[in-house]
Amino acid sequence: MPTKKQTLIFSIAHSYDLMFFYRLVMESNYKEKYIIKILFQEHKYFKGKMPIVNRMLLAISDKIVFVKNDQIPRHSINLFKHVFLAYKMKRLIRYNFNKKDRLLILDKSSYSSNILLSYFNRSVLFQFQNKKSSSYELYILKNILIYIYHAVINIPKIKVLKLINSEKIIEEFIVDLKNIDKVFIANDKGPRSINFSIVDNTIKSNKIVIFGSRYNQWNLKSSTLTKINTYYENIYNTFKDKYLFVYIEHPLEKGSELKEMQEVFDNSLLIETRYLNSEHYLIENKDTAYCFSIGSTSSKSAYQMGFNSKVGYKWILSDTNIILGFDSVFDDIADDIHMFSPADDISNSALASHQSTKLDVLDEIIKNQVKI
Repeated sequence: MPTKKQTLIFSIAHSYDLMFFYRLVMESNYKEKYIIKILFQEHKYFKGKMPIVNRMLLAISDKIVFVKNDQIPRHSINLFKHVFLAYKMKRLIRYNFNKKDRLLILDKSSYSSNILLSYFNRSVLFQFQNKKSSSYELYILKNILIYIYHAVINIPKIKVLKLINSEKIIEEFIVDLKNIDKVFIANDKGPRSINFSIVDNTIKSNKIVIFGSRYNQWNLKSSTLTKINTYYENIYNTFKDKYLFVYIEHPLEKGSELKEMQEVFDNSLLIETRYLNSEHYLIENKDTAYCFSIGSTSSKSAYQMGFNSKVGYKWILSDTNIILGFDSVFDDIADDIHMFSPADDISNSALASHQSTKLDVLDEIIKNQVKI
């Protein structure tokens, strides 16, 4: 008699989530080994991309449960509306999923994610291995808000920290649930880590990708804005006669950044909108020669995927606490990803070491063979 397959639940609420689980399935035999169901929250980042999204979802799953953007519960000031949506989501989850199913999730901060984490008997939370910073303090107002939201629907509380003395609020969420197994992404130094394969991009084209940023929303000093221009002028002047410049906008850009970038690049930027996000573009364009940004998480993804990727925030930005916020994203990446001064040679290679897909730890955790 054949063994009954275990059911995995993928929580997808962001374009990065979708690309992560897409790679997880495509680089493994999970589609054959498990029954895969998806709770898909139609985040605003997916707007205009749903035909692409639906094709990818169908390729990796056996069942999809959709939650429209206006039906997603959030930690918002509209308490009654979002508590009502939270109860609706709890009913939706109970109706479609068994508590014994295994939840796989990347987010621990949102209201909806915490509803999910509180429902399943066991969950796998994927995280990046970041160093702790003493510059964080308790975010009192946010903690009070979250305490009320979680108490009303009887789910465990979470702790929220924020960077001290920073003009830009950068948060860190602490979840301490005993039913969660944490697995670290692209960090093969520890026992609880997984890796995806590094792309073979030895054959490079003349394409350079610029990952956009919403820096005009950061209230930066004029001197910092000048540094941003200098950073991109150096890129343009170094490569302008040999390379094609591709620009992928940040989902929350308002348009002013792109306009300024076009001026720097003499209106030569090719705006790429045919892909779900930056990671999707890179998977389909493995011959990309260079990737640049101020400090985009897409640059981190590009480096981990094997692309020549660089960021410039360490010499561009002047606010130490904002730099620490970016450091918390990049502190598990080798230093060669960083531009430390405008004098650095931007054409130098910044490439991750070759690695193969490694998912054995995840398989063991799913089978409950790894002790908590």
